Amino acid sequence: MMNTLDRYIGKSILGAIFATLLTLVGLSAIIKFVEQFRSVGKGSYDIWQAIFYTVLTIPKDIETFFPMAALLGALIALGNLASRSELVVMQSSGFSRLKIGLAVMKTAIPLVLITMAIGEKGIPQTEQFARDMRARAMAGGSILSVKNGVWAKDGNDFIYIRQITDDAKLKDVYVYRFDDKRQLKQLSHANQANFEDGQWKLSQINTSTLSPV
Repeated sequence: MMNTLDRYIGKSILGAIFATLLTLVGLSAIIKFVEQFRSVGKGSYDIWQAIFYTVLTIPKDIETFFPMAALLGALIALGNLASRSELVVMQSSGFSRLKIGLAVMKTAIPLVLITMAIGEKGIPQTEQFARDMRARAMAGGSILSVKNGVWAKDGNDFIYIRQITDDAKLKDVYVYRFDDKRQLKQLSHANQANFEDGQWKLSQINTSTLSPV
């Protein structure tokens, strides 16, 4: 059960936690948007998709920053109470430091657990949708997302991309080239691909050409 002082401390801590969380998530969103803005123009990726991508990654940021925000928010709230001598008044009224600490935990710990529980289910799907949307816009063509990367189709080429970084670079790219008879004729691997002059340019390429059967 929470008495009046528990609720008062909890209210102070909640306000500080959410203010801290808003600051951390806001800064992260600004940094991410700046990174995405640099990628605008790659493929069909435009500024609205960059904004949408940034918004979709906010739930992941909330999960990431919440434990830190809970700690910092609790310290800030207690600091504010101490600066107004409210903690001294509480202790003089028989509210010990242990009870104050328990009041803090009654508020902070359930919030952290709830955030972690939500993060196990809803957040991964949101983040994956954001990455798929960005990959589809940047790579162009047909995109199929799999657990460890994405597949794209460009003409007779099937392209497997293991990783798309936040600065819009493709890592570990495999290109399977088929002829008109749907026979594999060439396999290429590139360590990285960068978007330059309106197209993707592969670097550090190894190519194997298969002889027709």
